[in-house]
Amino acid sequence: MAVLITSAASLALTAMAFPAEQRPGFTGGMLLLAAVYALLGMRLGFLLGRVAGVLIAFVVPFLGLGITQSPMLRLEPPEPAVLLPGYGPYRLLIDTGLTEELDETGGLLIGLGWVAALTVVVTIMFVDRTSTARRRARAAKHPSAVRGRIRMTSCRGVRFVPARISGSKGPTFGVDAALNCRATMGDPR
Repeated sequence: MAVLITSAASLALTAMAFPAEQRPGFTGGMLLLAAVYALLGMRLGFLLGRVAGVLIAFVVPFLGLGITQSPMLRLEPPEPAVLLPGYGPYRLLIDTGLTEELDETGGLLIGLGWVAALTVVVTIMFVDRTSTARRRARAAKHPSAVRGRIRMTSCRGVRFVPARISGSKGPTFGVDAALNCRATMGDPR
């Protein structure tokens, strides 16, 4: 859904200043490029965590498209650029935006190949991360989850109490963090 929304916004803004020669192909190239980088961002998020994954997911397209393949910086991208995930869709986008015939079928196939490969990888990673059997196995290996190490004997929960914060114009809520929890070490038998 995010791919469709961002692509629609980008296409709407682009249409105001740039009349693409092949509007359907240009739209398809934009969607293909967005899908490739969305899937790559999901993969990076799984590997690096949420914050680092988002940061790297913003940097990778900038370096791959804005610096390495930009027609404003060089006439043709360097030879190793073929290995970048955005190479095929970007070539398709440039071709359909500037010419009346589709010449970049290779770019289309490269882009579809990246989407297929990244979809498989992300699906495998997602299933692995969300599997309940794997979660139970990981929890069993974690020291605090092992039975007999730590046993909670009593615990009172957190109480929410209304509180006024100076300068606020309405009811606000503070937290009375009165947690009286005791843990005993040893065997629960």
